[in-house]
Amino acid sequence: MTDLLTILQRRFPEESEKIRQRLDEDPTLKEIEENYCDCVTALQHWRRSKAPEARARIVEYSTFSKEIEQEAINTYEAHVSQSRT
Repeated sequence: MTDLLTILQRRFPEESEKIRQRLDEDPTLKEIEENYCDCVTALQHWRRSKAPEARARIVEYSTFSKEIEQEAINTYEAHVSQSRT
């Protein structure tokens, strides 16, 4: 699974280094990144699991990961908009 830095760099390729810096400095993006890592870890766990509820958890964490990715994109876009004004 792709990390959050890569997702943002694909979305904003011309700002690759700024994204890296922003992830290091912005507490909101750091928190989003931590949540994303936790979500991806849980998703990987459930993909390996043989538990009866595994399929439901895979769907749940897949949805969460997409939502967190979008939250990161929205947060970064808001930063870019603010810095241009």
